[in-house]
This record gives sequence, C-alpha cells and structure tokens, in this order.
Amino acid sequence: MFYFLESIPAEFFEYCGHFGVACYLISYAALQFGLIKGRGYLYTALNLAGATCVLITTYVAFNLSLLLTSLFWIVASLYGLGRIYFLHRSSSLSSREQSLVDYAFLGISRTAARQFMDSGDWGLVEKGKILILENQPVETVYFLYKGQVSISKNENKINSISKGFIGEINILSAGAASATVQCTVSCEVFQIKRKHLLKLIKSDEEMSLIINNAFGRSIARKLLDTNAQMEKIAKTIKEPIER
Repeated sequence: MFYFLESIPAEFFEYCGHFGVACYLISYAALQFGLIKGRGYLYTALNLAGATCVLITTYVAFNLSLLLTSLFWIVASLYGLGRIYFLHRSSSLSSREQSLVDYAFLGISRTAARQFMDSGDWGLVEKGKILILENQPVETVYFLYKGQVSISKNENKINSISKGFIGEINILSAGAASATVQCTVSCEVFQIKRKHLLKLIKSDEEMSLIINNAFGRSIARKLLDTNAQMEKIAKTIKEPIER
C-alpha cells in the first residue's frame, strides 16, 4: 500500500522524526511560557504535525507503542481542531454583548467571551432601584450598559457612572459593600450572580485571569474618576472662599 515510500531516501525519515520531535517540544514550551493557548489552533496543529511526522518514521523503524501513540495523538488533535472550529462558529456575540466585551476585556477570545456572557443575563432596572446597598453583602455583579447610577457613602453622593462594572470590588470575597449604588434613570444591565461567577473562575484558570484583570481595570478607572470628581468639588468650594 505504501510502496512509494521505498523510493524515498532514508534521510527523509530521519529529518521527519527530528521535525516531529521539534513540533512537540516547541508546542509544549510555548504553552508553558504563555506564548500560545492550549485551546488555540496553533497548539493543536503543532501536535498534529508532530504526531504525523513521528508516525511516518515508524515505516522504517517500526515500534508498535510509538505507532499507537502517534495514531491516538493524530485522532485527538483532529478532534480538537474540529471542536475549536465549531466553538468559534457558535460563539457569535450580539451588538450589546460585543460592546460589553470591547469595553471591559482586553485580548479575550470569542469563545471565552461567549462563556462569560452565558453565565449571566440581561435585564432592565427601573429608576430609583438600589442595585447595591452599603454594608450589605454583594451577591451580584452588574455591568451598566445604558443609563446612569449614583454612588453614595453615608448618604452622601461621591460619584456617578454611566457605563462599567458595579459591585466588582467585593463580589469575589463576598464582603460588605462600601457604598450604595442606585439607578438615577432606567438602566439596562448585564448581571452575574456570585455563585455563577465563582464557578466560571474555578473552572478555567485563563478565565480567572481575564476576569480579575477586567475588574482591576474597572476599579482603577473608578478611582481616577472619583479623584477627578473630588478635585472638582474642592475647587468649587475653594473659589467662593477666595472671593
């Protein structure tokens, strides 16, 4: 069946084996150094190429264990490539979901974004509704898509936001809220319960890193905005005194 292989120089099989081993080593090293993702096309394709090349070498140096291992590796890699393809095909995002992802996340794959969105749901919140109450446990994290909310502490307004995460500071630790968040107009929000968020984080180390980075950027953005608001208030108080 493979008589055409007899006309191929022996050096070809030797180099083919070297290339196969190189594919294995490069894919594993790149994965460990964080250069590629285990769920991506490149990692799976490198493993497929490596297994195929090693399988070819068994024609001139037969080894049953190596043959079976390579065949299994090829089948698993082909399945993995197909799985990645269909996951990408089924990971479409709506316009508002894409808007949330673009605003909150950096470098997130479409598959991971779809996984995050499937863990929560969208909702409309009426004007005056309190989303988070000061000194009470935070059980839901929100993403404000449309509308505006006021942030107050000890009944004194300290800030307001029109887009971004709400409740991300305390949601992971189940700590008490440091401020009250109330809708000043009707709002459209995306919400995730704490138990669903923790399940998502524990199931995937990469997703955990993505979410923690997104929350960290959100907190930093709020601190900068609050400082700007406080400076503006201080300036308005200072001007009448100077006059």
